[in-house]
Amino acid sequence: LMAEVLAGLDAIETGRGVPVQVYAGHDSNILNLAGLLGLRWRLPSYQPLQTPPGGAIAFELWQRPSGPAVRLVYFAQTIEQLRHNTPLSLANPPARAVMPVAGCAADHGACGWGDFRRLARRAIEPACVR
Repeated sequence: LMAEVLAGLDAIETGRGVPVQVYAGHDSNILNLAGLLGLRWRLPSYQPLQTPPGGAIAFELWQRPSGPAVRLVYFAQTIEQLRHNTPLSLANPPARAVMPVAGCAADHGACGWGDFRRLARRAIEPACVR
């Protein structure tokens, strides 16, 4: 999955990719990506590293004056939002936590594109990728 995400980000960064890509999976996929990149999060109403139902990691590619950067954000509904079946909106968004990538000097949680690409490639086991 990390290889697919990295390829998608690379395509976007070089102007060849679609601006939004969605990968569906399970909490184990989120935890595996977190393990590869040394990610940590804590959302309101949950324990650290808990993966609530419907949670998601957003890999955001930012264009900054200093060059492109990747910011990872974990999103999920709070327990109260789930309990009350609260519709999400801009006025009532899900909980979120910016997750700096381990080993990357983050600027507001964002990792420079070159550093992110290097760390992600290092984390990918080549034998697991075609």
